[in-house]
Order: sequence, then structure tokens, then C-alpha cells
Amino acid sequence: MYYIQLDVNGTVKYLYNYRVALFLPDYARKFPSSEAAWRYMKGKQVAHEHTWWIVKRE
Repeated sequence: MYYIQLDVNGTVKYLYNYRVALFLPDYARKFPSSEAAWRYMKGKQVAHEHTWWIVKRE
């Protein structure tokens, strides 16, 4: 599964939805591929407000 990590004011969080970020990846939004995560973030306001990257977790 792939997750989106955000840097929110110096704190790394995981994206839950376009308005909420969480500390734990267990409850974060999961994507089947990195391309799916990229398509989700494309055009989202949060993508313009914070630094973000895609991570893979087993």
C-alpha cells in the first residue's frame, strides 16, 4: 500500500483526506499504487500548501 506523507509545520503526518492529516498511518488513506496517490493529490489545495511525498509501507 502507498500513503501520502505531509510536512505540516515541521511535523510529518499521513493524509486521511484533503482536510485532515494524522500521525498514525494505520488510519490514513491507502492507495493501491503510487500513480493513484499522485492522481489523488493533483490539483488538491493541500498539495500546494504543504510539502508532500508518497511512501510505500508493507
